[in-house]
Amino acid sequence: MQSTPGTTFFSLPTELRLQIAVYALEQSDDVGILPPNDQVRIDPAYDTATNLSILLVCRDFHRDFGTLAYQMTRFIFAGTIIHNCCLISDTKLRNVRKVVVEAAWLQIGTWQTFPFNKDCMALEELCVVSITDDDVDRAIRPVISLLRRLQNVKKIRIFPWHAECRLTYGRLVGAMYKDDHYHRYDAETAPLVGPTWWKPYFNSHDISLDFVKCEAEPVMAEEDYMVMMKPKIDEIMDWMDRWSTLRVSILNA
Repeated sequence: MQSTPGTTFFSLPTELRLQIAVYALEQSDDVGILPPNDQVRIDPAYDTATNLSILLVCRDFHRDFGTLAYQMTRFIFAGTIIHNCCLISDTKLRNVRKVVVEAAWLQIGTWQTFPFNKDCMALEELCVVSITDDDVDRAIRPVISLLRRLQNVKKIRIFPWHAECRLTYGRLVGAMYKDDHYHRYDAETAPLVGPTWWKPYFNSHDISLDFVKCEAEPVMAEEDYMVMMKPKIDEIMDWMDRWSTLRVSILNA
């Protein structure tokens, strides 16, 4: 009696193989980033290569899942971040979707339109992790400038050094609103509407300041703009009042 050949991974339907690969490659939202502890937030134990090791199984794995593996893996660039990014070929960078960088604002400030000045990159998520206590507070202006010009990024997440960063979030969002108004109505080149607008969100679970890309509002009369922005401005002012009061209460306790 002739035996029936056993089922192998590559004999499975393509969709099932893909589902298995997605399951094997999936990472948590906070992988590589530690909770705020006044020390470090980039996990020194995290290694990008661990998630990519599936590609070393055989040539067929590399051929079938290479693109998916790069898309699902979080890459961390620390130190001389631009140099470290350039060590990866554009062919591979084209598939990278999730990136973590140290808050090296002098280096990030050299980015013109695209992350790392690489027009081949299209990121789902860019995480900027503070490495000193006052990184975000010192960098409000660079952050606003980055939000104004950066393209090919769907979400920017800023991870402050410490957990008590709600006032920093409020100052950052307020500065973003002020900058948008200035370029629309007060600058010599007005009206100048940026290519994107960012919806701000304070992520209390991960302690991060999140900005999600959305379509910029069109040019409009200043009165209409102020009516549109009033709920947003009122919300951030209430936020600042609430957390300022709470901080004073804690300090006086």
